[in-house]
Amino acid sequence: MDEVRAEVAEQTWNVFGEWAALQNRAPMPLEELYGAARAACPVKRISMPDGSPAWAVLGQAEVDKVLMDTGRFSNEMNQFGPTRMIPMESDPPEHTPYRRILNRLIDTKKAEQLTPAVRGYVGGLLQPLLDAGCGDLRPVAEELTLRVLCRLVGVPDSEWTVIQESQAGRKPGEVANTTEEAVKHRFAALVPVIDYAHGLIEQRRASPEDDLVTGLLQSKIGDRPLSDDESLQMLMLVLLGGHETTRSALLSAVMLLALNPDVQARLRADPSLIPQAVEECLRIEGPVQGLFRLATEDVELAGQRISRGELVMPFFGAANHDPAYFERPTQFDIDRPKSRNYAFGRGTHLCVGAPIARMEMRVFIEELLARTSSFAITGSFEREGVPDLSFRRLELTLR
Repeated sequence: MDEVRAEVAEQTWNVFGEWAALQNRAPMPLEELYGAARAACPVKRISMPDGSPAWAVLGQAEVDKVLMDTGRFSNEMNQFGPTRMIPMESDPPEHTPYRRILNRLIDTKKAEQLTPAVRGYVGGLLQPLLDAGCGDLRPVAEELTLRVLCRLVGVPDSEWTVIQESQAGRKPGEVANTTEEAVKHRFAALVPVIDYAHGLIEQRRASPEDDLVTGLLQSKIGDRPLSDDESLQMLMLVLLGGHETTRSALLSAVMLLALNPDVQARLRADPSLIPQAVEECLRIEGPVQGLFRLATEDVELAGQRISRGELVMPFFGAANHDPAYFERPTQFDIDRPKSRNYAFGRGTHLCVGAPIARMEMRVFIEELLARTSSFAITGSFEREGVPDLSFRRLELTLR
């Protein structure tokens, strides 16, 4: 088996090795990573970190085909334990009613309701860094996104540390390891989160409130209420996906603005440009560069034959830098004509929390720009791992 894996690795594109070599550059030179491979063929065989083979999908058109075709490229995989996490690890028609419930509970209206609280959080969290004139922005983004998650779910603001501690065993980028042992390890790390989610459900069943957990308990699939397992899985999805990607996107946006003082000046002079700057930040450095799908049948994509049961990884970051779709893709251009980016995916599994994430990024940038005359990267920064672009550290000087 080891000889077979070694042979596969020699024949395939070592994307994870190349990624690790580049990841602590600012900004991440994604076109340097994806460009040559995409030009040779938009669908490339790769070797996963555990040695198993998979397919990287790099062209915008091909990424679109994979994301929009859940029949042939399925999300029904158990990446986090013995049961699938619904609706993330399900496809239509099963997926549809669950996603409809989350769309109702997490939407642009909810983002608007949360905005004043988020603005207050940002101001308080930034003040110590402004007083010191420098500091690491990672803890600020971590606390902000966790406190917003508490507000969304409907738990006391003080419990953000409880959620943080319950997720401490999770390792960024580990989802790229697909062995049975790795799945068991991920599930073991989730046990504290599961226990916390169980507790929230029991609290709201005894004492309903106007929050997401109560909304889940009051929701129905057809004429029946959600089961306890269904409510738990949907709440787990929100708890697990509700802050890490937003934190990463927020830090990447600040990094890009820190490296482009001319853009900072434009946004200070005209804050109405901030939403389109957020979209360009998401395009340049999306927080999640790719997610897995499973081929449900033999299929040909860009001339490559993918066999039933093989893993397929559409790379959102590669689609966001495809010169066939984006003119001058490596240029940070907040005047770029509005076009769809893939930072939150596309189609059935478009990130349900995208409205909240966009709002948090917009408000954070508004407050940071309003409270400074300039900011720049002057200390160290370090990324966590692949396929995420999250940060362990991002040190700034603020004036």
